[in-house]
Amino acid sequence: MKISKNLAGQIVNAIHEVCGCPINFINRNGIIIASTDTSRIDSFHAAGYHAIITQNTVIVEDDTTYTGTKEGVNYPILIDHIPIAVIGITGPVSEVSRYGFLATKVTEIFIKEQQLNKRNESCQQQISYIIKSCIYNELEDFEVLKDTLQNLSIPVSPQYAVLLFKLHKRYNPNNIKMIEHEITNLFDRLSIKLYTYIYPNEFVALIDEDSYYNKREALEKFCSVYRQLLFLGVGNLAPLSLMSNSYAHAKIALKYLAQSPHNYQFYEDFTIEMILGSMPDSLKQRYVEKILSQLTDEEISLLSLYLRNECNLKQTANDMFLHVNTMQYKLEKITTKTGFNPRHFKDAVVLYLAVLLRE
Repeated sequence: MKISKNLAGQIVNAIHEVCGCPINFINRNGIIIASTDTSRIDSFHAAGYHAIITQNTVIVEDDTTYTGTKEGVNYPILIDHIPIAVIGITGPVSEVSRYGFLATKVTEIFIKEQQLNKRNESCQQQISYIIKSCIYNELEDFEVLKDTLQNLSIPVSPQYAVLLFKLHKRYNPNNIKMIEHEITNLFDRLSIKLYTYIYPNEFVALIDEDSYYNKREALEKFCSVYRQLLFLGVGNLAPLSLMSNSYAHAKIALKYLAQSPHNYQFYEDFTIEMILGSMPDSLKQRYVEKILSQLTDEEISLLSLYLRNECNLKQTANDMFLHVNTMQYKLEKITTKTGFNPRHFKDAVVLYLAVLLRE
């Protein structure tokens, strides 16, 4: 693995703080890439290179034994039995040798931490790719997706739902790290592994079916705590291959929240009134005008009552103090004016939507 100069510098500083001796970090090619003596950086260190080749500690007792070296001890750093670098401690051998074990362990800890961070970063990149492929309907091979999840030790649930967190427009983007920390902590607590951040202000997660039902209360509580900072729209449950539908429904839920006193909404909780309420006013108006513009207010009131009575002709006639035949005549007149027969199910749905939107 390649060690960056930045990481090498951190290691050198950490060891130097403990032992106080001059420290060199030498790469696999024998080049000093970090040092407490900056004048030595980028120079060749023959003793360090020899330690890489032999995988043994190399002691330098005077400054002329190896090219570019000074008195001290050079310790090879082995990761999985492979030499990847050398730590050189400059000074009298009898004094600096006691720091050898410490120096190598500190270096190993730093390098293994970097490996872990890179592995986690790689995993998160794969997860981000999976989520975006699913929600944007760009999934090319479902079997490859399942294999990737298996390699990430993430079980494939029969169904998932999209959690779509959106930061409030008043939220300062400069503080994104704070809320990101809180949201990712929530995901960790709820054992949600499939999540990603979508620039500039969305966090998307896929929650499995069991968690969808069992962890709803925790999600609602979190939203209540951060009601001034974010909104949450939750899509419907669906197979991974249909996550684009769940994502679309989560966005509808978010759209509804713009006119709701709450800051979270589950799509499955929607009534038809809520869904219609999320439509743009201009679209509502065009729809109402197209369907009901030929009707009088009295006819619209009668139609509304009839539809709310579940198309029960006799009940509506009684409520309107009308004879059934008169009621039937009025409905036929509505059919003639609108082109939709309220006594036919599909036509009644069209008329009912128009009545709801008008109200």
